[in-house]
Amino acid sequence: MRSMRDDKRTWSATELIRLLGTGSYGSVYQGVCEGEKVAVKVLQLVAGSEADINNELRQLRGCDHENIIAYRDAFVGKTQQVIAQPATRLAPAPKALWVVMEYCEAGSCLDVMRERGRGFDEPCVAHISCCVLRGLDYLHTQRKVIHRDIKAANVLLNARGEVKLADLGIVAQLQNTMSKRGTMIGTPHWMAPRSVDDPEYSSARWWAAVRLGDAAPEALSHAAGICEGGYGTAVDVWSLGITVIELSERDPPFFDASSVYGAMLRIVQGPPAKCRALEAQVEDAVA
Repeated sequence: MRSMRDDKRTWSATELIRLLGTGSYGSVYQGVCEGEKVAVKVLQLVAGSEADINNELRQLRGCDHENIIAYRDAFVGKTQQVIAQPATRLAPAPKALWVVMEYCEAGSCLDVMRERGRGFDEPCVAHISCCVLRGLDYLHTQRKVIHRDIKAANVLLNARGEVKLADLGIVAQLQNTMSKRGTMIGTPHWMAPRSVDDPEYSSARWWAAVRLGDAAPEALSHAAGICEGGYGTAVDVWSLGITVIELSERDPPFFDASSVYGAMLRIVQGPPAKCRALEAQVEDAVA
C-alpha cells in the first residue's frame, strides 16, 4: 500500500462522479483524482467549525493499516468541483467538508448481503471478523481511537476481497463538533447496554427524543464522553459481536423492534442476543 505521507497528489482537485449513498453525517460519492478512483464523504459544515474539523480529520491521515480504509485528505470543497450528470443531483451544499478516502469497489458487507439476499457463511464471517478485529486492535492500541459505529455498513470490501473498516474515528475524533450538531453517536441496534443503560439515558427528555428518532443533548454529551471512561474500547468489541450476528443473519438483533425506543429497551432489559445461524462454539465466542 502506498503511504499517504508519500503521496503528492492534489486531493483538493478531486471531482465527484456519482452518489454512492447518504447517511446521518452527509453523503458519500465516487470520485476521481488524477486518474485514481476514490470515495468522498461530504460532511455539511456548521458555521465557525471549519478549522477545527479540518485539523482533526487531518490527524486521520496518520492511520496506516491493511484493514483500515486509507484516508487521503480532508478539505473544504466547492460545488464547481462536481461533474454534472443528467437527471442526477450530485452537488453538495456550497460549503462542505470533503473527506477523500480509498475506494472499495465491492461496497460494504451490507451491500453484498442485500444483493445476495442472505448473510455470509461461517468461514466468511470468521474471516471478516478477524480482519475487523485486527483493524480495531490497531485503532485502540496505536491510534487511541474508538470507532463507536461498528456494523456491516461500515465494513467495506475491495475488488481483491480485502476487508476494510470504514468511518474510523470520524465519530470519535469529531465527537465534540458532532454533539454540537445534535447528531447521535453510534447506531442504536449495535450499541452496548452500558452505553444505553445510564441515568442520563433514562431522562424523560431523552426517551421522548428517542421516540421521535432524535437524541437529546444530554445523551449526546454522555455518548461523547464514553471514551474518557474505563470501558471505552469495550463498546467497539460489543458492536463487533452484534455485527457478527448481523453478518450471519443479515440483520442485527432486535431489528424487528417497532421503534428505536423499543430496540433500546430490549438491549438493556432483554436477554443477550443469540445467533441462530452460528454453531454453538462460534456463538460462545461471540458471547
